Amino acid sequence: MRLELDLGSLLMAKRKLDEDKRKALRADISARLAAGIHRRILVKELSLKYRISPISMRWYLRTQDPVGPSGSHPLPPASHEAPTEAITQALLGGDAAVGHDASLVDLLNGLTQEKIKRLMEAKKLIPKLLVFRRHESELRHQIERLEKKLGSEVGKARGLEAQIKRLAGL
Repeated sequence: MRLELDLGSLLMAKRKLDEDKRKALRADISARLAAGIHRRILVKELSLKYRISPISMRWYLRTQDPVGPSGSHPLPPASHEAPTEAITQALLGGDAAVGHDASLVDLLNGLTQEKIKRLMEAKKLIPKLLVFRRHESELRHQIERLEKKLGSEVGKARGLEAQIKRLAGL
């Protein structure tokens, strides 16, 4: 009599989330991303809440997030497609009753010279903003280096103080 083992029965697969839990998880991901919660924190909290591994949680996050794992942004929609409501509201000032069925022509007809002028002025300010952000980043990096250096110098000073006290017999 030969004993045959079915490896499939010995190795149990991890339990998958059911459909309701997947929907709830995706809703949680969307809400927390919209709230601006850092991805690392989001993975940790939701993997504990839904009792899934952080690797699985990162997979759900990656498939939920419009930005792919490589960090590349998706291609913009073709010109024949209707713009999203958020873009339409931003360009038309939010006061127009334009829904998802707005065409590019409707969008362009809603633009006034004043709105175009404001958009162009805002576009001109973007390079200045980038310079300020870069300078801010450099300053923060300098602060970090100086704090490390300060900590090192404080440690050296304390060591010398201890040596002086030891030599002076205090």
